[in-house]
Amino acid sequence: MATATGTMRKLHPLVTLDYRVRVVSMVVVALIPLFHFAGRPPAPALAGMVFTGLLWPQIAYLVAKNSRDTRAAEFRNLLFDSFFVGCWTAGMAFSLFAWRVTCVCCLHTSSTHFGTGF
Repeated sequence: MATATGTMRKLHPLVTLDYRVRVVSMVVVALIPLFHFAGRPPAPALAGMVFTGLLWPQIAYLVAKNSRDTRAAEFRNLLFDSFFVGCWTAGMAFSLFAWRVTCVCCLHTSSTHFGTGF
């Protein structure tokens, strides 16, 4: 990415790798409330589903891409991913099925940063 001085800023490889994983994982997380609410989620849940599944991956990528330290920005994005997963789990009354699926998606994203031995 070019800066005001004309030099190229190096984009950390985790930014693009995590973007691909986040898009798929967050769509899965966003679709879980459909099963929990039997296909009729309330309006706030529907708005949260749209934000989590469609908007958040794009916002996280843009924030990380435009950050000075792209690696640190990805770690912050990972914290927000975990926060959203925790909110969905609590919002669905800690349903065991929802908890397992959303945690697997969150762990899948975390494994791109820390490997499988964290």
